[in-house]
Amino acid sequence: MRPARSRPPAFPYYGSAIKRGTRYILENLAKTFRAAGSSLDRVVKAQVFLTDMADFNGFDEVWHEFFPHGLPRTVLQTTGLLIKDNIIEIDLVAEA
Repeated sequence: MRPARSRPPAFPYYGSAIKRGTRYILENLAKTFRAAGSSLDRVVKAQVFLTDMADFNGFDEVWHEFFPHGLPRTVLQTTGLLIKDNIIEIDLVAEA
């Protein structure tokens, strides 16, 4: 069992459960892609970094809400991410 993590108000899903964190990131990436004239439908590759592979099933459940037809991806476990205490990072490559 992992210790509870605090949630700074400036980043409401910081250190949260994997499903909420995954959804938060993918929703923000969808907005970013739309602003750039693209969409999640145009994603051709993904890299996902988890700090705990025990979170994979929760991540994967939300992932399939956004990518129901599958998508080439690499999922790796890492000991730390750019944002301290974050549990997931997602890197997407899409066509314009």
